Amino acid sequence: MRHPDARPTSRQGRPQVLLAGLALALLAPVWASAQSFTVVSDASQASYTVSEKVVGLALPRDAVGTTKLVAGTVTLAADGAPAKGSAITVDLRGLTSDAARRDRYIQGNTLDTTTYPDAVLVPTALDGLPSPLPTEGTATFKIVGDLTVHGTTKSVTWDATATFAGDTVVLKATTDVTFDDFGLRRPVIGPILAVSDPIHLEVDLTLKRSTP
Repeated sequence: MRHPDARPTSRQGRPQVLLAGLALALLAPVWASAQSFTVVSDASQASYTVSEKVVGLALPRDAVGTTKLVAGTVTLAADGAPAKGSAITVDLRGLTSDAARRDRYIQGNTLDTTTYPDAVLVPTALDGLPSPLPTEGTATFKIVGDLTVHGTTKSVTWDATATFAGDTVVLKATTDVTFDDFGLRRPVIGPILAVSDPIHLEVDLTLKRSTP
């Protein structure tokens, strides 16, 4: 005989189960969501800066090469970490400076762009990037990623600043590497006596939110 105060076990806890199911249903899109951002190539560029010692000049001068041939997509998982398939590619054949002779040497000898036309950055961590991403304001953080240049891949940490405006992110990231890091031949041409480490790298990217 059932106790007068007892309630059917099939009904007991049903409200809690329903509430838990509703919560899971509401949270599932958040957990499963990912955000993908595509580089706007005509609003992006990559550059290098190195110090040259030149015949006839008492002080070194900076040589700067730039290319706007930048493409790629970065997808962030629900926890804000870069997802598999994220990569930024720079076509090094587009690098130009203020000296065509330097450009020919760097592309033909230092970088060997015939064999290794691209530099590729695959982000592996975004340390300090807010999650979820803001839609306005600025954030500073570190990009840790595998950088491949001249057939050699190294883990490199970049100092980054991002400015958010709705579905657009404007990103500036910089790092220093050496010629030896990637097995690169130092330019020795014409009046250039020596080229010093480090190689300062900078990417200025405009990224637009897209469908993952």
